[in-house]
Amino acid sequence: MKLWKLLTAVGLIFLFTTGLQAQALTSQGLAGMAQWQEIQHSIENPSLPFVLTGSDTSTLQTLQQVWRNGAWEDYIKTTYYYNSQGVRTYEITQKKEPGKDWENSSKNTYQFDSHQNVIEFALYSWKNNKWDPSIKMKNKYNAVNQITESEILQGQNGLWVRLMKMTITYDNSGNEKQVLQQMWMNNTWVDMIRFTYQFNAQNQIIEELQEMWMVTSWTKMEKTTHRYDANQNRTERVVQTWAGSAWQNKSKTTFEYDSSNREIVRTEMEWSDNAWQNQKKDMTSYNADGTEKDETSQVWQTNAWVNVSYTTNEYNGKKRLTMVTTQVWDGSQWENSSRTLYTYGNPTGVELTENPALPGDFVLANYPNPFNPDTRIQFELPHAASVSLSIYDAQGRLVRTLISGQILGSGSHSANWDGRDSRFQTAASGVYIYRLRAGRHVLSGKCTLLR
Repeated sequence: MKLWKLLTAVGLIFLFTTGLQAQALTSQGLAGMAQWQEIQHSIENPSLPFVLTGSDTSTLQTLQQVWRNGAWEDYIKTTYYYNSQGVRTYEITQKKEPGKDWENSSKNTYQFDSHQNVIEFALYSWKNNKWDPSIKMKNKYNAVNQITESEILQGQNGLWVRLMKMTITYDNSGNEKQVLQQMWMNNTWVDMIRFTYQFNAQNQIIEELQEMWMVTSWTKMEKTTHRYDANQNRTERVVQTWAGSAWQNKSKTTFEYDSSNREIVRTEMEWSDNAWQNQKKDMTSYNADGTEKDETSQVWQTNAWVNVSYTTNEYNGKKRLTMVTTQVWDGSQWENSSRTLYTYGNPTGVELTENPALPGDFVLANYPNPFNPDTRIQFELPHAASVSLSIYDAQGRLVRTLISGQILGSGSHSANWDGRDSRFQTAASGVYIYRLRAGRHVLSGKCTLLR
């Protein structure tokens, strides 16, 4: 369950709640949709704290540049800060206007429990030369590190006030069964949005039902269905809206794959004039080592596909992403638009042997990284131990368990992650954390899945 659904509900609340409810929401000082989009991006794509596993594992800085007057100009810079154990604790984003110095824009801070689950994520904006509270997310987890509750608080007059809450329940297979979203109103939690999920025998999600609480009962709003091929790749996603007595088609996305089960074409369509009409298409190619090479985006105009953007990826010798460049189509050729540069290293300057959580004789890494569709996680054990290896998403939720309590001997070991979750559904692009438990030692690393 992605937290963008929680924030999307904010907009839906304005549309479907009573006038009294809308007034109550307004009194809480909700910002415009532009601000919510910024908040949504920060919460949906936070950088989860992780423990360094090598001197070049951690991201020190990302620099976004734009193409102006035939040259690249700095635009947005994010710098990442870590504690003495190499765990990320906060990051600061700055913006730069032409001819001016860097100015603070936003700051993200993190707190985590002993299992490295994110229990608090806070977003601050730079106002009047100080960090002003904007949005905070507080998470609770169950015994198997699945998130069960996420409370969203909003900054108001320098204080945190309750805004929304998401409660998640799971079935016996560990799949999300239901997600309930509530709004804090009149000193109590009020039901707003409910998501209910169905899965097939392979634990792949096949249906998502979205409902809204309308005073006395739940009312259907939207339904999403998923279909898969014999290789368990998702081939189709259809979204429908409830028209009062029947479901009405809204949008459809189809997916195509190569012989290695890597997504190569994604086509988006909308329902119009009783037929599916093409809207957008993304085409992806890969390097020989499996890393994503480039992506071309097109839109459907006058019964033909027209180029829109072209993105290329560059990597260092260790297959880590170093630059992403985006170009736009001017009608006859590709023109530079923007690019992002990545810098890696040991951010604290603290030798890894000084990290009590990481004895020098334990090693953990993955290759390739970034990856699509799979990556191999390699680790070395100095002695036999009970080993568990799990994948977590950017919100700290369990995505897949690769090894569970298996006794392994000393030496080198590896496990392959095919980029799918516990339901064997293709995971979305983004940053993921792999965590190794070997006896009493816990090591973590970060990998990036690029679709």
